[in-house]
Amino acid sequence: MGSRRQLFITIDGDGFIYRHRTSGRPVGELIHDHVLTAYPFEFTASFIAEDLERYRDRFDVELARTILALDNVEAASHSWSHPGDWTTPEVDLEHEIIDSVRFLEQRLLPTDQRVELFFWTGRCNPTEEALRIVDGLGIGNLNGGDMQSAFTTVGQHRHYHSRAWNDWTGMDLARCHAGGGTAETFLPTAPGSLDGFARVTEFFEAHPSLPVHVYFHWYSGVREDSLDALRRVLDWCLAHDLDSVPASQYVAALR
Repeated sequence: MGSRRQLFITIDGDGFIYRHRTSGRPVGELIHDHVLTAYPFEFTASFIAEDLERYRDRFDVELARTILALDNVEAASHSWSHPGDWTTPEVDLEHEIIDSVRFLEQRLLPTDQRVELFFWTGRCNPTEEALRIVDGLGIGNLNGGDMQSAFTTVGQHRHYHSRAWNDWTGMDLARCHAGGGTAETFLPTAPGSLDGFARVTEFFEAHPSLPVHVYFHWYSGVREDSLDALRRVLDWCLAHDLDSVPASQYVAALR
């Protein structure tokens, strides 16, 4: 009998500082209550350090600590400031990678826990030097890349690929950015439904040889329809008896 199909779930750091458009509740609270504590899965949750530093007088830091204290959640960094292009000379690689990891470990995690992964931002196009810095921290990396392969070798280092489409695609936020808007202004007022992420199960079913990667952002909690789409995807995972593992375990097994 073959082994069970693997499942790993990652939360992209974008949107943690947002609130639900009608209730006003922080999206992190909604994801905590309706996702992280409601499903028997392992999750890897990432944060943008600058968001937590900038809004440290609000709810965000303590809420992030509460989330990472859950037994089924491991920590990942989504950089310091979310660079759009990792190849530009303006990106301070050590600040974006090392300082963001240290900030999360010092501000959010108990002394016996650490950040386990680094999630690339923007174009998800790390340079060899960026990958070297992440590898030097002894953690894995993930996000973006060719859907046909699990990783790409860049110099002497590996860029590990997500190999799945995410809620950004399902919400069609690219349409917003093409018009010069931002996710923060688009999500509360978008016309029509933002539940397209639920169709990612069609991708899972069409690619049975791939592990199931549920890849969503904190801003899935900003509207009821987007949050419902996420729950429908997780309900599909429950129905298919998958082997849930932390994303760090998935990446480590590819090395």
